[in-house]
Amino acid sequence: MKNLFFFLTALLLMSCSSDNDVNVNDDLVSTWLKITVDNNLEIRSFYNFQSDGTYFFTVTGVDVSTGEVLGYRAIEQGDFGTTGDILDLNIVSYRISPNESFVPIIELVEVTTGNPSYTFTLMGDGQILSLIPICGPLENCVGEQLFERVIQEF
Repeated sequence: MKNLFFFLTALLLMSCSSDNDVNVNDDLVSTWLKITVDNNLEIRSFYNFQSDGTYFFTVTGVDVSTGEVLGYRAIEQGDFGTTGDILDLNIVSYRISPNESFVPIIELVEVTTGNPSYTFTLMGDGQILSLIPICGPLENCVGEQLFERVIQEF
Protein backbone atom coordinates (compact mmCIF):
# COMPACT_ATOMS: atom_id res chain seq x y z
CA MET A 1 0.00 0.00 0.00
CA LYS A 2 2.85 2.35 0.86
CA ASN A 3 4.48 1.71 -2.55
CA LEU A 4 1.19 2.43 -4.31
CA PHE A 5 0.95 5.79 -2.50
CA PHE A 6 4.50 6.78 -3.59
CA PHE A 7 3.82 5.60 -7.15
CA LEU A 8 0.60 7.65 -7.40
CA THR A 9 2.28 10.70 -5.86
CA ALA A 10 5.19 10.49 -8.30
CA LEU A 11 2.79 10.04 -11.23
CA LEU A 12 0.79 13.08 -10.13
CA LEU A 13 3.91 15.25 -9.80
CA MET A 14 5.21 14.21 -13.23
CA SER A 15 1.89 14.92 -14.91
CA CYS A 16 1.65 18.39 -13.36
CA SER A 17 5.10 19.60 -14.30
CA SER A 18 5.53 18.68 -17.96
CA ASP A 19 2.62 20.53 -19.61
CA ASN A 20 3.50 23.98 -18.31
CA ASP A 21 7.27 23.82 -18.75
CA VAL A 22 8.51 26.65 -20.93
CA ASN A 23 11.65 26.32 -23.01
CA VAL A 24 13.50 29.63 -22.76
CA ASN A 25 16.60 30.25 -24.86
CA ASP A 26 18.96 31.97 -22.41
CA ASP A 27 20.60 33.88 -25.26
CA LEU A 28 17.34 35.84 -25.74
CA VAL A 29 17.13 36.91 -22.10
CA SER A 30 17.97 40.58 -22.42
CA THR A 31 16.55 43.96 -23.42
CA TRP A 32 16.50 44.58 -27.17
CA LEU A 33 16.03 47.93 -28.94
CA LYS A 34 15.05 48.92 -32.48
CA ILE A 35 15.15 52.61 -33.41
CA THR A 36 13.60 54.03 -36.56
CA VAL A 37 13.57 57.71 -37.48
CA ASP A 38 10.80 59.31 -39.52
CA ASN A 39 11.30 63.05 -40.11
CA ASN A 40 11.62 64.52 -36.60
CA LEU A 41 10.26 61.43 -34.83
CA GLU A 42 12.35 58.67 -33.29
CA ILE A 43 10.37 55.45 -32.71
CA ARG A 44 11.88 53.18 -30.05
CA SER A 45 10.68 49.57 -29.89
CA PHE A 46 11.87 47.55 -26.89
CA TYR A 47 11.59 43.83 -26.14
CA ASN A 48 12.55 42.68 -22.66
CA PHE A 49 12.76 38.87 -22.42
CA GLN A 50 13.18 37.61 -18.86
CA SER A 51 14.57 34.30 -17.61
CA ASP A 52 11.21 33.27 -16.09
CA GLY A 53 9.67 33.13 -19.60
CA THR A 54 7.86 36.47 -19.44
CA TYR A 55 8.37 39.40 -21.76
CA PHE A 56 7.41 43.04 -22.21
CA PHE A 57 7.27 45.02 -25.45
CA THR A 58 6.85 48.79 -25.74
CA VAL A 59 6.82 51.32 -28.57
CA THR A 60 7.57 54.92 -27.61
CA GLY A 61 8.09 58.10 -29.60
CA VAL A 62 10.69 60.79 -29.04
CA ASP A 63 10.89 64.24 -30.66
CA VAL A 64 14.36 64.26 -32.21
CA SER A 65 14.88 68.03 -31.96
CA THR A 66 13.88 68.39 -28.30
CA GLY A 67 14.49 64.90 -26.89
CA GLU A 68 10.97 64.98 -25.42
CA VAL A 69 9.28 61.60 -24.96
CA LEU A 70 5.93 61.94 -26.72
CA GLY A 71 4.30 58.88 -25.22
CA TYR A 72 3.43 55.29 -26.05
CA ARG A 73 2.01 53.69 -29.18
CA ALA A 74 1.83 50.15 -27.76
CA ILE A 75 2.55 48.07 -24.66
CA GLU A 76 2.42 44.30 -24.73
CA GLN A 77 3.21 41.70 -22.09
CA GLY A 78 3.00 37.96 -21.88
CA ASP A 79 4.95 34.72 -21.91
CA PHE A 80 7.40 33.39 -24.47
CA GLY A 81 9.00 30.12 -25.35
CA THR A 82 11.41 28.82 -27.95
CA THR A 83 11.71 25.63 -29.95
CA GLY A 84 14.84 25.59 -32.08
CA ASP A 85 14.83 28.89 -33.96
CA ILE A 86 11.11 29.55 -33.40
CA LEU A 87 10.01 32.17 -30.86
CA ASP A 88 6.38 31.87 -29.73
CA LEU A 89 4.70 34.74 -27.89
CA ASN A 90 1.63 34.24 -25.71
CA ILE A 91 0.17 37.73 -25.33
CA VAL A 92 -1.54 38.32 -21.97
CA SER A 93 -2.13 42.06 -22.36
CA TYR A 94 -1.92 44.22 -25.49
CA ARG A 95 -2.70 47.93 -25.27
CA ILE A 96 -2.40 50.35 -28.19
CA SER A 97 -3.01 53.97 -29.03
CA PRO A 98 -6.49 54.29 -30.55
CA ASN A 99 -5.23 56.41 -33.45
CA GLU A 100 -1.60 55.16 -33.74
CA SER A 101 -0.26 58.40 -32.27
CA PHE A 102 1.92 58.57 -29.16
CA VAL A 103 -0.15 59.09 -26.02
CA PRO A 104 0.22 58.88 -22.23
CA ILE A 105 0.12 55.31 -20.96
CA ILE A 106 -3.33 55.77 -19.38
CA GLU A 107 -4.82 56.52 -22.82
CA LEU A 108 -3.80 53.17 -24.31
CA VAL A 109 -6.71 50.84 -25.09
CA GLU A 110 -6.73 47.09 -24.43
CA VAL A 111 -7.30 45.07 -27.61
CA THR A 112 -7.47 41.39 -28.47
CA THR A 113 -4.89 39.95 -30.80
CA GLY A 114 -3.43 36.62 -31.81
CA ASN A 115 -0.28 35.04 -30.47
CA PRO A 116 2.52 35.59 -32.98
CA SER A 117 5.46 33.36 -33.81
CA TYR A 118 8.78 34.40 -35.29
CA THR A 119 11.86 32.79 -36.71
CA PHE A 120 14.71 34.29 -34.71
CA THR A 121 18.43 34.52 -35.35
CA LEU A 122 21.15 35.98 -33.15
CA MET A 123 23.90 37.70 -35.15
CA GLY A 124 26.99 39.79 -34.46
CA ASP A 125 28.23 37.72 -31.51
CA GLY A 126 24.70 37.68 -30.07
CA GLN A 127 24.31 41.47 -30.11
CA ILE A 128 21.71 41.62 -32.92
CA LEU A 129 18.34 39.85 -32.81
CA SER A 130 16.58 39.19 -36.11
CA LEU A 131 12.84 38.49 -35.91
CA ILE A 132 10.95 37.32 -39.00
CA PRO A 133 7.21 36.81 -38.48
CA ILE A 134 5.72 33.46 -39.41
CA CYS A 135 2.58 34.34 -41.35
CA GLY A 136 -0.12 32.57 -43.28
CA PRO A 137 -0.65 33.35 -46.97
CA LEU A 138 -3.50 35.82 -46.30
CA GLU A 139 -1.92 37.62 -43.35
CA ASN A 140 -0.44 41.08 -43.68
CA CYS A 141 2.96 40.79 -41.98
CA VAL A 142 5.96 43.05 -41.69
CA GLY A 143 9.35 41.84 -42.85
CA GLU A 144 12.47 41.18 -40.84
CA GLN A 145 12.98 43.34 -37.77
CA LEU A 146 16.45 43.86 -36.27
CA PHE A 147 16.94 44.66 -32.59
CA GLU A 148 20.18 45.55 -30.82
CA ARG A 149 20.99 44.13 -27.38
CA VAL A 150 21.12 47.01 -24.90
CA ILE A 151 21.10 45.20 -21.55
CA GLN A 152 22.53 41.74 -20.94
CA GLU A 153 20.62 39.91 -18.20
CA PHE A 154 22.55 37.55 -15.93
